[in-house]
Amino acid sequence: MNGQGDRVIEFIETFCTLGGSFLGQPFKLMPFQKDIIQQVYATDEDGRRIIRTACIGTPRKNGKTTLIAALCVYGLIADTADTAPEVVVAAGDRNQARLVHDSIKRMIRASPELSSVCEVLRNEIRCSRNGGVARVVSADSGLALGSNPSLAVIDEYLVHPDDSLYQALTLGSAARNQPLTIVISTAGYRQDSPLGELYRYGRKVESGEIDDPSFYFRWFGPKDNEEIDASDPQVWERCNPA
Repeated sequence: MNGQGDRVIEFIETFCTLGGSFLGQPFKLMPFQKDIIQQVYATDEDGRRIIRTACIGTPRKNGKTTLIAALCVYGLIADTADTAPEVVVAAGDRNQARLVHDSIKRMIRASPELSSVCEVLRNEIRCSRNGGVARVVSADSGLALGSNPSLAVIDEYLVHPDDSLYQALTLGSAARNQPLTIVISTAGYRQDSPLGELYRYGRKVESGEIDDPSFYFRWFGPKDNEEIDASDPQVWERCNPA
C-alpha cells in the first residue's frame, strides 16, 4: 500500500516505548495497530494523505492510550505533511487528558533522541526541530478554541457532552495542508450522541451506502443486531484484537 504508514511504524518502533508493566520496553506494534496506521496514513498518487477523518472503536485494555501517545509524538516531531505542526488531543475529561499527556511526556523523556529536540512543559510540549507544539485538553475545559491542529485526536468521544470540541478542532484544521482528525473511543450506548452519529456515518461508509474516501472507519466489536457466541475464542479475537 502506498502511503506514509511505513514511516510512522518505523518511527514508533524505533523511538517510542511502553509504560505500565512493560515500562521502558520498545513499542512493538501489534498487527491490528499496524493495519490501522497503514490505512489512516495512505496517500494518493501525488503523495498526499487520503484520510482526513478516522473513527476507530476499541474495547478497553487494547492499548488505545499508548497508541494515541505514539501517534502524537510522531505528529509533533516527524510528520512532514505540514510546517510547525500543532497536535491537540481532546480527551473526554481531565483525568483522561492527564493520562494521555503523561504518556506522551514519558515517551519523549525515555528517548535521548526525542528529548534532545523537545521541551516538556507542564501543559504542553514544544519541538525545537520544527517549531511544533502538542497539548492535551479536556472536553470540559473548552481550551481548543483558536487551535489550528495538523493532528487532532478526539479521545473517548463517548463521554464528550456534545460535538463542540470536535467541531472546533476540525474547523480550526481547515487551513492545514494535510489535516488529520482521529476519533478513537470505546463503545457507547446512545445512538443519538456525537459518537453515535459518527458511528452511524462510519457504518454507511463501510457498507458503501456513502462514498467518502476521506473517512476511515474501523470498529472492533459485534455489528448492529449481530448475534454472537460470547464463549467463542474467535469472537474474543475479533472483538479484542490486543
